[in-house]
Amino acid sequence: MRNQSAFFRLWLICLLMFYLAPVGAGLLRTEPDTWVPWLDINDAKLEFVQSSSHSQPDSPLELSAWTRMALELIQKYERNGVRASRLLGYLHVAMHDAIAIGKSAGLSDDSAAIAAHLAAKGTLVYFFPTEPVERFDSYLIELLARSYPNDWPVLMDDTSPQRAIADNTVQALVERARSDGAERVWALGSRPKAFPGMYEAHPPLFAYNPLEALAGEWRPWLETGSPGLGISPPPEFGSERFTEELNEVIGVSKTLTARQRKIAEDWHLDAGSVTPAGIWNYKALEWANEYGLSQFATVRLLTTLNVAMSDATIHGWAVKYRWWTMRPITAAHKRGDTDFIPALATPPHPSYVSGHSAVSGAAAAVLSAYMPEAKPRAVATANEASISRLYGGIHFRSDNEEGLRLGELVGKGILNKNASR
Repeated sequence: MRNQSAFFRLWLICLLMFYLAPVGAGLLRTEPDTWVPWLDINDAKLEFVQSSSHSQPDSPLELSAWTRMALELIQKYERNGVRASRLLGYLHVAMHDAIAIGKSAGLSDDSAAIAAHLAAKGTLVYFFPTEPVERFDSYLIELLARSYPNDWPVLMDDTSPQRAIADNTVQALVERARSDGAERVWALGSRPKAFPGMYEAHPPLFAYNPLEALAGEWRPWLETGSPGLGISPPPEFGSERFTEELNEVIGVSKTLTARQRKIAEDWHLDAGSVTPAGIWNYKALEWANEYGLSQFATVRLLTTLNVAMSDATIHGWAVKYRWWTMRPITAAHKRGDTDFIPALATPPHPSYVSGHSAVSGAAAAVLSAYMPEAKPRAVATANEASISRLYGGIHFRSDNEEGLRLGELVGKGILNKNASR
């Protein structure tokens, strides 16, 4: 496994040239008339679409309400962080693309936003098939009726132009989701031959099957290169650096302050939470409101953010299952430090790199670009999310630092792609 490192280093320069290229001036493209869809949407049936006649909304359309509903469902169904990032990426792409297609087909801003509502509802119906459809219908009616108390039944009609756009968007989304690799099941025979320092089942879960071993092979939104190939290999098991990092984890756990413990617990975000991606969505909504972003600018921001976090998760998991590194608790117990008990329960997947760090690095890159005023907070939040894993005793320092760097590479790659869309 370690002999691969020389090969991967050869890719570093060419990959970094793409992922670290300057973000273009077109990034803050808040007018949807210029947006390019992420999905391959068949718009042949949409040539007839024209702005439908309905009254002006009594109140702003709340597209962010679908973000909040998705986060509630992620908690309810205890989706893991990998699946949650994927789901949030698809949800926001659906809203973004429905707006883009609606505007290109001649809809007004309000009508395009209605198409986004319908597409969001269809997306959540697909991702939460056991949730009663009536709940989604009621939610949609409530949102539309609040803005269009007289017109909402017409807006939901099966023959409305908004419905046609939403249906085509959801159809394209489902086709992509069913072929992106997330439905594949990992075979135990795929586990590599054991080597020193390899990931093993560990307390307290003792899960022999690691979490989402195939996630690194899922189809990313930005299909250009692989930033994970530009990440340095992990410290060699048993090396001086490895020993130093292990000693640091154990030492920090013995001197953990109340503040450090709180940071670790605040970012634990295991099953049943909104997951790290959910926290970043809440941050984005809070800051978008604080800085007065428009409805469409917020959709654009959330789409870029969630696409970046989804891709950062995929590339982070590719790195995890390239190296299969063991967790600190395993390394500590193997060398006789059996009294080491991390502050947090160690997740059942390889250590290098930290998923929290990768997601947060991508999030900070996107939010800093869209809202430069929020950059200090975004960077500080990403650093806190990353270091929380050291405080929790479940990651080495290199896991966190390289995870942040990987996330930043992915985030900048998505920003560069958006600048040309």
